[in-house]
Amino acid sequence: MKYIYELDGVRALSILAVLAAHLLPLGPSWMDLNFSSGLLGMSLFFALSGFLITNFLYQTPDRIAPFFIRRSMRILPLLWVYGFIVAVLIYNRWDSFGAIVTFTLNYRDAQILPGLSHLWSICVEFHFYLFIGLLIWAFGRRGFWAVPVVFLIILLLRMDLGATSNIRTHLRVDEIFAGSLAALLWQNRDHGWTRRLYHVIGKGFWLWFALLLLSCHRSMEGLMYFRPLFGFMVLTALLDHQEGWLRRFLRWNVFTYIAGISYALYIWHPLFRLGWLGEQGSKVFFYLVKRPIAIFLTFVVAHISTNTLERYFMNLGRRIEKRVSPPSSSPLPESRG
Repeated sequence: MKYIYELDGVRALSILAVLAAHLLPLGPSWMDLNFSSGLLGMSLFFALSGFLITNFLYQTPDRIAPFFIRRSMRILPLLWVYGFIVAVLIYNRWDSFGAIVTFTLNYRDAQILPGLSHLWSICVEFHFYLFIGLLIWAFGRRGFWAVPVVFLIILLLRMDLGATSNIRTHLRVDEIFAGSLAALLWQNRDHGWTRRLYHVIGKGFWLWFALLLLSCHRSMEGLMYFRPLFGFMVLTALLDHQEGWLRRFLRWNVFTYIAGISYALYIWHPLFRLGWLGEQGSKVFFYLVKRPIAIFLTFVVAHISTNTLERYFMNLGRRIEKRVSPPSSSPLPESRG
C-alpha cells in the first residue's frame, strides 16, 4: 500500500492551526477565531490519528503487541520528559506529573497547570489506543463493528449533556472514532454499497469542509455537535479527491517536514509561553518580539527532539518489536503515526 503524502499535509495543517490558536492573535477577540482554529486543528489531528491507527489494526489485527510497543515508544518518552520538566522542575507538582503518567489529567482539573493544559488530548488518544487495541485483540476484525456504535453513543451523549467541546474522553473521543469510520470505509471502498457511499461523500469535499469550519465556531452551537461527523466526511472526501491543485498542495515538502516533527511541536510549544515569554509587558513587545522568539524556539526544540529523543526510542521500539513478534506478512500502514 502506497504512502499517502496528502495525509502529511493534513497533519501539518492541523498542528499549524493549533500553534496559531495558542501563539498568534487571529483577528479581533470578538470573532473568537483562536478558539475555532484550535478546535479545527484538534478535530483534524484526532480524525487523522483514528484513521491511521485503524488502518494499521485492520491490516494487521494479529499484531496487537507490536501496536502497543509502537504507540508507547512514540508517545511516552517525550510526554514524560516534558511533563517532568514542567510539572516537577518548574512547579514542583508531583501530583500533576502523576496525572500525566497515568493518563488521567483530562479528568483531574486541579492538576492541570499552565504549560500542561494541552496534554488532555494525549490522554484522550491513549484511552482510544487502549480501547481499540484490546477490542481487536479480543474479537479480531469483528471488533470494528463496535466503531460506528461507539461513535453514535458518544454523539448522543454529548448532545444530551450539551458538550459541544470537552476534554473528557467520553465526551471527545468521537473525533478519533470519526477517523476510524473513515478508515473502515476506505478499506472497503471497492465493495458494494460502501463503494457508492465512498464516492458520494467524495463529491462533496468543499461542502464538508465548509461545514467543518462552521462547526468549529462557538456561535454555531447546534452544528458543533456534528463536528466529528464533518471531520469524517472531510477525510473520506479528501481520499477520494481527484488529482489537482489541492492534492499537490498537501504533498508540499514543507508539510512533510512539519508532519514529521508535529508531535514534538505540539508537546513543546506551551513551554515557550511561560516565564519571560509570557504575556507580561506591552502587547506590542509581546507580539512583535516574544511570540516570534517562542515560535522559533518551538520549531528548533521540536526538530532536535524528533531527531534525538524520539528517534532513539522509536528505533528501540522496533528492536523490541522484533523480539516480541516476528514480522507479519500483512502490509504496513501508509503514513507516519
